[in-house]
Amino acid sequence: RGTRGPPRRARAFRGDRRRPSPPPCLRTAAARRGLDELAAARAPPAVDAPAPLPAWASAAGIAAPAVRVAVFGGVRGLQATADIAAGDTVVELPVEAALVVRPSAKRVVPDAACTPAYWKAAPWFVRMALLVLNARDAAERGDEGVPAAHRAYAADLPPSGALDTPVSWDEGDLAKLHHGPVIEDVRAQRAAWTAAFERYAAAHPSSPYTRADWDWALASVRSRAFSGPYAGPPLKQRAGLAAALAAVGAASVALGAAAPDAVLNGAIAAALFNLLYDVMLSAKVKWYAMAPVVDLANHSGCAASDMSYEYFRDAFRLSLGGGVAKGDQAFISYGPQGADPLLQWYGFVERANPHDAYRLAWRAPALTTALTAAGVDAAGLAAAREAMGAGATAHAALQASVLAGSESEGRDRGRAPTPSPLHPTSLQALLAAVDAEIAGWPGSVEADDAEAASASAPRAATAAAFRAEKRRTLAKARAALVKAVAKAGRE
Repeated sequence: RGTRGPPRRARAFRGDRRRPSPPPCLRTAAARRGLDELAAARAPPAVDAPAPLPAWASAAGIAAPAVRVAVFGGVRGLQATADIAAGDTVVELPVEAALVVRPSAKRVVPDAACTPAYWKAAPWFVRMALLVLNARDAAERGDEGVPAAHRAYAADLPPSGALDTPVSWDEGDLAKLHHGPVIEDVRAQRAAWTAAFERYAAAHPSSPYTRADWDWALASVRSRAFSGPYAGPPLKQRAGLAAALAAVGAASVALGAAAPDAVLNGAIAAALFNLLYDVMLSAKVKWYAMAPVVDLANHSGCAASDMSYEYFRDAFRLSLGGGVAKGDQAFISYGPQGADPLLQWYGFVERANPHDAYRLAWRAPALTTALTAAGVDAAGLAAAREAMGAGATAHAALQASVLAGSESEGRDRGRAPTPSPLHPTSLQALLAAVDAEIAGWPGSVEADDAEAASASAPRAATAAAFRAEKRRTLAKARAALVKAVAKAGRE
């Protein structure tokens, strides 16, 4: 995935210190059956050129007591320099060292780059992209108002094109993915980015930023940003506000402008509002951060990690849910993300992804049935039945089978055809659709694996690895459906 792995929203930070829970792939004996395959797929690659943290990171107060930067199989990540236990601090950084978008934060970029009205209306990721571009160009502008850590961090981000996500692929490259839902997702993303840039350019005709700048900044943000419930202003700011209120109150009493009890009531009201905001209101809004050094950590679907906000120190803290031996790569989790979002937003494919789902598209992308290694749930079957309505373009095998089953079930029960979600006829129809989907895939998983390992073109290799993972997920889902059909028949 280029020179650095990426977000995003699933990699959330919280305002507490709860220990990270183990990921689903470690919780039960049944879930651990595939760990041998996972372990083989995640065998530590060759490590090249380990290095300490950049000098600018240390100068910004970023501490990483047990890791260093290293390159694993051509991908930059974090290597443990000592044994790391679950819950240990891996990286800690002051909030001011990160690029942060807070709710209702004031604009801090020049007028030519963003007007106040545009900033107020822009979504968080556009604001963050503008912060990244502003930090990148600050040195050239001679703008000392941008913190040195932000300027150095932006300069250290991978250059345009290094993170090759499908949004920059042409239609020929996209077609090699052979999975309609993810192709439609990428097309929708591309259209949204184009429309957003056109609106930005119309509002800022003198902006120094090009479409290439825009795409680079959005790709950087979307692959690196964390999010979490907003904790409110930091303690130092609260303390300053309290001191100011106390001074105003004391002056009012001294000048006879207010009675002592009125000043006390006002101070209590202000304190209660802050408490109400922290406890109730802030949980409903989010803030976002791009955290230097933390975002060097690569993803594993079988890792557990926690990005928390330390309120009393006004700092972000990264810890892991499992131990890491000295010399090994320290992985974090971007959340339970399947192959589709990992490829779309981060540009890589995880082998033996325990969170993958195969979206069986009826009217892509609006209506799909998610199939996993556990089979399908009632909601997935409901989506399949909805696709069989008038004018549906579902697989003919599914449509004919389920309609026939619905009619027979209705006659037997003397009511309108409404098949039970777990009725064997419905499951058999879905199984027929899965078999039709499998038959529509060209080649084989073995051929895809071989191409992923040998293709000289990176996009071709990535597409082949993606196809192989979707095949595996579909095969596991089929095996689960076969068992479900047999079980429903016995019941």
